[in-house]
Parts: sequence; C-alpha cells; structure tokens
Amino acid sequence: MEDNKYAEVSSQQLEIAETNLQAFRNGLLKNLTAATEPITPRVAFKVLIYREALSWRVIELGEGAAVAIKSGNPLAGIILTRALVECAAAYHFLCKKLERCVEQNSVDELDEAAKKFILGSRWEDWEFSATNILTMIDGANRDCPGLRKNYDHLSEFCHPNYSGVAMIFSNPTGSFDVSLGRYLGGTERLNWTATNSMTAALMLFEHYYNSSADLLPNIIDLCHRDLETNRDNSNTID
Repeated sequence: MEDNKYAEVSSQQLEIAETNLQAFRNGLLKNLTAATEPITPRVAFKVLIYREALSWRVIELGEGAAVAIKSGNPLAGIILTRALVECAAAYHFLCKKLERCVEQNSVDELDEAAKKFILGSRWEDWEFSATNILTMIDGANRDCPGLRKNYDHLSEFCHPNYSGVAMIFSNPTGSFDVSLGRYLGGTERLNWTATNSMTAALMLFEHYYNSSADLLPNIIDLCHRDLETNRDNSNTID
C-alpha cells in the first residue's frame, strides 16, 4: 500500500478501536462480591477477580495506545498494543483452562490455575510461578493462526534493535552522514502496524471475554458439587 492508503486505513481502524474501547469501558465492573445467593464459591470468585481485573488492563492499554498514536508517537502505540495482544492471549488461555477443568471435573486444577492467574510472578522464590506469555501466545495461535507471527513482528519494535531504533530514528543522507530525529521515515506505516494489531486484539478480547462468561455457570456448578461432595464425605462415619 502507498503511505496515504496506510494513513487512511489506520485512521479508520483507530476510530473503530476507540468506539469499542469506550463501549468496553462502560461495561467495566467496579465491584465484585462473593456474597451472592447462593454464595459464589471461593475458587470461582478467584477466576472472576482475574477476569475482570484483566479487562481493566485491556482498556488502559488500548486507550493508552490510541492516545500515543494520535499524539504522533506510534512507537509507544506499538509497544502498548503488543501488551494488548498478550491480554487477548491471556483471555484465550483462561477460556481453555476453564473448559479443561469442566471437562475433567477438576476443582483442584481450577484452584491451582486461579492462584497462578491472580498471584503468578517470575519473581525469585515466589510461591506461584506465572505462565510464560509465549505459552499463552502459542496456545492462542493454534485457534487464531497468525497471532504469533503478528506478536513477533510487534516485538521487533519493542526491543532496541533495527526496527525499534535505527529504522525509526535515523536516515542515511550520504556515504558518511546520517540524520537523526523523530520518525524520519514517516508515521503512516507505523500507525497502521499498531492499529491493525489493536483492532484484532480487541476482537479477540471481546470474543474470549464473552466465551468465559458462557463457561462461568458450569464453573460455579462444578465448585458447588465439589463442596457438597466434601461436606458429605466429612459427615460419613466409618
């Protein structure tokens, strides 16, 4: 595409993304309670906390990327969009984990996963080890072919190598001369790189957020059955 076409497409994509982000923000939950009737099981409540907190992260990253692009800083927009793609992959990972736990009828596996969702970290000597993001990216790529390739492309701009440094901030002007400055090659294609990935990530976020909602009744039912089983077992006299 010519630069003017990149500019046109990215402008349209950004408008769509901002509209969706506003709709998503309007739907964000500001409070969660387990004091429902019947009470929400502890394990399911942990899943809900992660699911909704991750939604806040999605909106903050998406809005931040949009602001960066509109202010003429597409590199920051790309970096934030890469983090947004990671969130979409995390939602996919969450849905697959919920599906597996329902299929396996395993509350223990769900509880362990919920702890890692909320408390997982790569800190040394930390009790709960976070799932490697590339595991999530590659898992999502199996259902969404091309996601890993797109993520790797965005990553090139996030690191201080050619795409993230020399390609953007330098321009050879002769055999022994180089100009330095902001976006010397223009911003049109960089804007498109960000907005194209942003719109795709938001579509995935919406799809898997809704898919996880469809699974939650089964998860809560699974937890209640487990509680009943444990209660019955504790009341059994040998």
